[in-house]
Amino acid sequence: MEKALKRVREQEMKMGLYVPDTYEADHEHSEILTNSTTEITLDKAIQQSEKQIAKENKAVEKRVKKAAEEVQRLSKKPNNNDLLTLYGLYKQATEGDINIKKPGMMDMTGLAKWNAWNAHKGKKTKEEAMKAYIEVVEKFKGKYGFEG
Repeated sequence: MEKALKRVREQEMKMGLYVPDTYEADHEHSEILTNSTTEITLDKAIQQSEKQIAKENKAVEKRVKKAAEEVQRLSKKPNNNDLLTLYGLYKQATEGDINIKKPGMMDMTGLAKWNAWNAHKGKKTKEEAMKAYIEVVEKFKGKYGFEG
């Protein structure tokens, strides 16, 4: 029961829905209920949280896809540093932590891209990188102009 409640808390904390006072009251109340009723209630709460998270992730994924399309319609080409910022965030958002070998020193472009992606390793989850990518694209639309 404690593990299930903890999972619900963790999922709702990620979604920004965690309210400690409510959980303490719910926890005290749930101890009064029978184990089977509590497990069913917690399982339903977990399922609802997982569905909500999946729904929100799909919405963010759609926004990332739209942002990637919008980058192609910037009025001016971003400078190399800004392109690398976009690349690193996009790769972290779509693939997670870097999963390829570091290119050799002679592959300057590959090395720059690898470094841009590697900068997010262990620092940003895919979800955090998605949100950051969307924010950067919006910022660049203002900086470079946008032909929407």
